Amino acid sequence: MSQRAKLLERLRNNPNDVAFSDLTTALEGLGFPLIRTTGSHHFYRVGGRTVGVPRHGSKVKAYIVRQTLGVLDEFYGDE
Repeated sequence: MSQRAKLLERLRNNPNDVAFSDLTTALEGLGFPLIRTTGSHHFYRVGGRTVGVPRHGSKVKAYIVRQTLGVLDEFYGDE
């Protein structure tokens, strides 16, 4: 299993307990650059789509993690 697959699996297993820094590090580590920051929202380019990750506290809401994983699944397919 590749490091990318392990990281995505860790995010999938517990979307309720993902720190903002873990999700942003994961996105940047997977090759998706930070394109802009507007207030507390950080925007990353994923394929042809933009993913917004709001920073409100240390944890990211589970629905944001699931949405981000959905976009990553579209981009990577069944890797």
